Amino acid sequence: MRDGATLSTDIYFPRRGCSGSALLIRTPYGKRRMYSLPVALARNGYIVLMQDVRGRFSSGGDYEFAIREGLDGVDTVEWIRNQSWFDGGLGLIGPSYCGWAGLAAAVVKRKLFDAMVLIAAPYDWYNVVYPSGVFQLHWAYPWAHQMSGKSASLSVLNKWPEEIPASLMLDTWLEHREYDNYWQSRAIRFSDGLPSFPILHIGGWYDFLLHEVLRGWELLGERANNRLVIGPWSHHTVLNPSTRLLDVDFGPHSELKLAELAHKWFSACFSNSIHEAFPSKVQLFVTGRCEWKYCSYWNAYGKQVTFHTERAGLGKEIPRAHSQRLFYSPSDPAPTLGGNCWPLPAIPGLNPGPAPQNSLVKRNDVACYFSRQLHEQVTCLGPVAFRLVADSSGPMPIILKLVELGQDGLIRLIATSEPAVLAEGRQSISAEIKLVAHEFAAGNKIGIIIQCGSFPRYERILHECEVVIHHGIEGSCLHLTLCDGDTPSFQRQFMEVKDDASY
Repeated sequence: MRDGATLSTDIYFPRRGCSGSALLIRTPYGKRRMYSLPVALARNGYIVLMQDVRGRFSSGGDYEFAIREGLDGVDTVEWIRNQSWFDGGLGLIGPSYCGWAGLAAAVVKRKLFDAMVLIAAPYDWYNVVYPSGVFQLHWAYPWAHQMSGKSASLSVLNKWPEEIPASLMLDTWLEHREYDNYWQSRAIRFSDGLPSFPILHIGGWYDFLLHEVLRGWELLGERANNRLVIGPWSHHTVLNPSTRLLDVDFGPHSELKLAELAHKWFSACFSNSIHEAFPSKVQLFVTGRCEWKYCSYWNAYGKQVTFHTERAGLGKEIPRAHSQRLFYSPSDPAPTLGGNCWPLPAIPGLNPGPAPQNSLVKRNDVACYFSRQLHEQVTCLGPVAFRLVADSSGPMPIILKLVELGQDGLIRLIATSEPAVLAEGRQSISAEIKLVAHEFAAGNKIGIIIQCGSFPRYERILHECEVVIHHGIEGSCLHLTLCDGDTPSFQRQFMEVKDDASY
């Protein structure tokens, strides 16, 4: 590196020769832990470089969280381009932090790479540690301890904040609860223009970084050569392929074959054939139907319909004005139950996937609303937003869950929003799920769950709180985005028969 530090790097050469295009992976997790990925890519003809970032494992220097990756990435690329064996295109492939490290280098030098594959990569670390300002405990605590060289005792998660042991990184994060210079210096900001090279964004419906993937797509997706793929994967199954999450099998065609997809992408980029190899900008796995959907845009496809809330029901008609009360207690916070969370199988509820939500129905800090039974299947494809009109006795994070109520009585989770924080007093806020692709089956019901907090995914709020939800002409409502073809029949289902407000 330019300051004299040496970064340890393994180089994998294809058997057929010792020159050609190169792919770079920079990791803080140990370059031998992802052994299978560079081997598979090298077998496809690429020279693959696996590098421990500064201060981690075999590399020299001192590690400081997300601060040196830009300059070190530039120095590494310049070294690669000066090697005799490099003769072709240069790409970066990066899951999670590894993808952020590549983006950070591209901020320093926007024409650094010829192509990039980002898998569940964050863009702004504040949004990862503090989504909507709420501390994401279930990921931040074990990850910060791992990166500080300490072991994390997961049993203390349920005792937050009294018994969480300290670590340098965790203590630093807790000192910076606001979006200050500490976080701004670690965010991806293309102040000198967007990168000109093509990027393939890969995300999972049940990955805790899905919202960051979609933020990145909002920033870069309009570029003609960029592509987006989202499948039924968690943060771990993007690298450890599986067709199952919890008790749901999404079918053999749902598996992410990362090395094959990356080879197809880099081959297309290096040969200027992206439009032939990837004719659709967006590829989404539609859960429920368990099929892939190919389209041009991720959030402008289809039309919105609005449901109004009333007691336990969702209906097209505006109900009379009334309200309902929720009571939150820090001694018994609403639990996390699956969804797009960090995989911690040892902790109940922290197994990502479409988990059943039935145990939430009778809680005092949860409100559930269900439509009448569907006469035919309906596909939600696009953003989902809930306007919550409420009074609150104090600050309270609200979680929106889109669910499906089956004829067997099982309430299956489909998608979860980031927290939307209520302040004290009367207000109207929006809880948003940026993107959903799901087919509701005929005979089932569309449902939403409004939940006060989600512990231990997010930190426990330490004060009691009362939330009064208002219904009526100026009350709470849900906005769904449907496929164009589904909208007319869907409207007829809910206009011809009065909505059933009972669950």
